[in-house]
Amino acid sequence: MSYKKIKNMTAAILLGCAVLSQSCTSWLDITPEAQVNDKKIFSTPQGFKDVLNGIYITASGEKLYANNLLFGFTDVLAQYYAIPDETHEFAQLAKYQYKDVNISPKIDEMWLELYFCIANCNILLERLEEVGPDFFEDERTYYILHGEARALRAFFHFDLLRLFASSYKADPGYTAIPYITKYSNKVSPQKTVSEVIDSVIVDLKAAVTDLEGRDPIFDPLYQATTGSDMYMWTQPMPDRNEFLSYRGFRLNYYAVNALLARVYAYKLDKKQAYDYAKIVLESGVFKFIDYWKITSDIQYRNRILRPEIVFGFNVPRMTKVFEPYSPSYSSSKKWLTIKNSEQMFEGSANDYRLNYLMEHEILAAFDRPSCIKFVKPENADEMTEEEMGRIAPMIRISEMYYYVCEYLMDSDLNGAKTELQKLRNARNAKEALIANSPAELEDVIVNDARREFMCEGQLFYFYKRLGRKVVDESGNYTMTEKDFVLPLPDVELEFGNRLSELYK
Repeated sequence: MSYKKIKNMTAAILLGCAVLSQSCTSWLDITPEAQVNDKKIFSTPQGFKDVLNGIYITASGEKLYANNLLFGFTDVLAQYYAIPDETHEFAQLAKYQYKDVNISPKIDEMWLELYFCIANCNILLERLEEVGPDFFEDERTYYILHGEARALRAFFHFDLLRLFASSYKADPGYTAIPYITKYSNKVSPQKTVSEVIDSVIVDLKAAVTDLEGRDPIFDPLYQATTGSDMYMWTQPMPDRNEFLSYRGFRLNYYAVNALLARVYAYKLDKKQAYDYAKIVLESGVFKFIDYWKITSDIQYRNRILRPEIVFGFNVPRMTKVFEPYSPSYSSSKKWLTIKNSEQMFEGSANDYRLNYLMEHEILAAFDRPSCIKFVKPENADEMTEEEMGRIAPMIRISEMYYYVCEYLMDSDLNGAKTELQKLRNARNAKEALIANSPAELEDVIVNDARREFMCEGQLFYFYKRLGRKVVDESGNYTMTEKDFVLPLPDVELEFGNRLSELYK
């Protein structure tokens, strides 16, 4: 479908069966008029479940959270990688050349795919509200579907905001993105950064209400003391209800609370971020990984620290997606090796993230280690890979610890340091934490985030939220405000009458 045939990209994105769910047949015709015939798919409760599953499937593609918004595009912006030469696909991106002929299409693609997912959420929500809870085998199913759809809508809008607009700290009144809550062929107006954040919070709080007390994650089986890691990711619930199982792959109740913590932190509301982070940390569902699971032989190693993940997308071929970018596999001009690791881990020679989540030998002559979170080892244990090699982490408990520290450090510096040291101890970074002021502690937090978020797409947003310079090999990369904001697609400016403030 050509962009030229679309009057407005965000109004004309439709639910496509091919990407939504393998169980769907053709239930719509994509036409310029965007007429959707959805009676068949929404004629049974299973159809609603299929559509929700399809949204997760679409989001877990390489255009979004299996590549670009995981280890690819956003981590290049965070200056994680040593780009080998000018022929590398990310060479111009590392210089923030967003209008480059090879980079601009990727940006347009992310915008299109995220609003595609949002359109799907809106169609699903509208149909749910038409049929009501009595349509389903029990009202619990209705509220889980409704809560997850609203949470996903907020999740996608928030990432669009973090990509395509100034941060709240830089300019809360910046003309940002449309926040679309109804499926329509009309152009939706842009909202300011502050308005988008408020809309995200409304959706997330509604999702919390839907999921509270109904989400299967409240079952005692999910408690960390009774094997929650297994039920989160690999083991169906005893009743074998697939829809209510594997809550780690869904925006579960605690994942929505974690998102609220992330959003409030972006809004610079430290107290609210702290409160929601504590809900996650005190849930009893998540725990730091046992040291022996991260220090074991590579073929059995839990490289993604699975017990700590609050939510992640299911990407069955995750290790295959990562293969071309890792020197662990073969010679490639796509390699993404970590730069400046010596400075990143200065004083922390025993840190597990340095010694067990990075490979140092292959390019030792160039001092270029590589991240192995998504690398399938030789002689890999197949059960380990089936369980570990399909998760694209989106939210971790470590991020919640950062928000707790950021709130405490203004009034209780020692208390904040104690909380951060819990995370550092879990990573075997047990050296003394030296910080005599909130500013110095923020420096420590940011550097720990550099270690923690490797290949997970979050560090660029972390810098942006705090108004920090991006760290590269020369020290602090001199960022302009434009460097932190992607330009809106040209089609939006041409046909949607949009404003891209920094690119006038």
